[in-house]
Amino acid sequence: MKIKKIKIDEYNNLSAFLFSDKPETLIIAGMHGNEKTGVILLNNIVKNLKVLDKKLPIAIIPCVNRHAYKSNTRLNLKDNLDLNRIFPATYGKKFSHKLARTLYKYAKGFSTIIDIHVFPGEHTLLCGVDLNNPDKYLKNLTKKYMEFLGLEVICRMDKKNEPEKGGSLCGLLQESGKIAFGIELPPIEILSFRDQKRIENNFLSFIKNIKNINHKKISFFKRQKYFSKEEGNFSPKVFPGNKVSKGDLVGVLVNKKGERKNIFSPYKGLLISIAYKQKVSYNRRLFVVGKKLSS
Repeated sequence: MKIKKIKIDEYNNLSAFLFSDKPETLIIAGMHGNEKTGVILLNNIVKNLKVLDKKLPIAIIPCVNRHAYKSNTRLNLKDNLDLNRIFPATYGKKFSHKLARTLYKYAKGFSTIIDIHVFPGEHTLLCGVDLNNPDKYLKNLTKKYMEFLGLEVICRMDKKNEPEKGGSLCGLLQESGKIAFGIELPPIEILSFRDQKRIENNFLSFIKNIKNINHKKISFFKRQKYFSKEEGNFSPKVFPGNKVSKGDLVGVLVNKKGERKNIFSPYKGLLISIAYKQKVSYNRRLFVVGKKLSS
């Protein structure tokens, strides 16, 4: 294993762990600082691979946005920017712009890039993020990788379905002909040790067998999101993996007046994620129902 220091500016570097002289796949996490699961997962995987002492075509950056990670915030407090909405950041002068340019320049040297994210504050299935790559070969290979990683659903988050998702690293890399996709994992605080090890083992198996991958079929979904209409305390009544119909009770919200409001689903489909029991603000996403797509 080698550690490569990638210069951002005079005072800051990215640390990449290389497990061969010419790695082909880059795995990253920590794009958003309040998404801890991927960072912890990749640090554990680096330790496992280091002990293994075997050459593998992999490079890992466990945390790409260290300042945001240390402050436990989605945005980098140095400039209040969302790192994954500003790529390629060609002309910006703020720190996040410099970081985005550095990360993109490094990442485009790989054939495959996997970016691990988290649904903060939500119970969730293990989700792959499909950006609807027009290249059929790359699209099928991406799906094959997602399936081998043990993901349970694939959510289509392209510009047509969710235009606010523009400016992402994976979106830019796909335009360059790369295999680039995101993964959404549950928050670390609700992830059992058993499930954490299962995810780690899936990644380790993927890394060790990347040249000879077997897989199972999983389905594509369009995300249908529901947001809170008021502040209050939310409690879920169903959990990811269940099918819901229009009008089904999915949760209860007790508002600031103490009024109990039943939350019914306006959608039909597979429940992909739902906020766990907590205080929620107005317009906070409460749950996501997936509408199954043909491909």
